[in-house]
Amino acid sequence: MKTPNGNETDLHAHDHTLKCGEVVHRVYAFLDGQMNLDDVLVFKDHLKVCLPCQAYVQFEEKLINMIKSKSCNDETKIPATLMDKIKKAIEVSNLPPKS
Repeated sequence: MKTPNGNETDLHAHDHTLKCGEVVHRVYAFLDGQMNLDDVLVFKDHLKVCLPCQAYVQFEEKLINMIKSKSCNDETKIPATLMDKIKKAIEVSNLPPKS
């Protein structure tokens, strides 16, 4: 990727305490406000310096907002089978990453 001044840059050539895999694993806790303040600050610090993670978090946030706007109104009922699948997917996504 090129910087605004036209130089090539390695997007992962930065030093931070939170790794990209942890961002992916914890994105929903961050977006749902389920992190403590210290973790939020570390998460945001990582996003400031990691463009791929910024893009990932922004995508997930837009996806959540789109789903909320399209499916959560009084006229629409979500089928129980779909809710079960969503709950299982969330449970799986909250498992610790495999080594």
